[in-house]
Amino acid sequence: RGARARVLYGLGYVYREQGDDPAARAAFAQALELHRAEDDRHGEALVLRAVALCHRAQGQYADAERLLRGVLRVFTELHDTFGVMYTEQSLAKVELRLGLLDASRERLGRCLELARERQDRFGEALVLRTLGEWHLASGDADSAREPLERSLSLWEALRLPLWRARTLWDASLTYHINERF
Repeated sequence: RGARARVLYGLGYVYREQGDDPAARAAFAQALELHRAEDDRHGEALVLRAVALCHRAQGQYADAERLLRGVLRVFTELHDTFGVMYTEQSLAKVELRLGLLDASRERLGRCLELARERQDRFGEALVLRTLGEWHLASGDADSAREPLERSLSLWEALRLPLWRARTLWDASLTYHINERF
């Protein structure tokens, strides 16, 4: 059951990336059921974080926030620092979309520190991108450029063109915003 749950989680992730929300949710629901049958709290938390990202992508921020706060508690109890960091980054993005800029910025600072401490270059790039988004949301396009450019460099070094493209989109907004004013 554990191996099947991990495969379903991976399929759900692929479906979510492809924008097929119903297929992603169905795969995650099956994975969640299997993790629960195995009493695998870590696997369950990973899947619930993924479900929260589906909610976030659909603009269902209250549902995403509720799930992420519960997942954060589980990863904290399990002493999973990577799980905590990635969940905090996801929660910071929800807070950002809800206009909770102070809470989001504080959370992102902790995430960046941990990603660098653990030498997690993917995590660092992800958090830097989110920091750029934070600056854009706060109306400071000039300050958004630096973290976005650092994120782009890391995506390039990691050879992750999809993440680089997503970050380029955010970086393009720094110029578009300045042109409007």
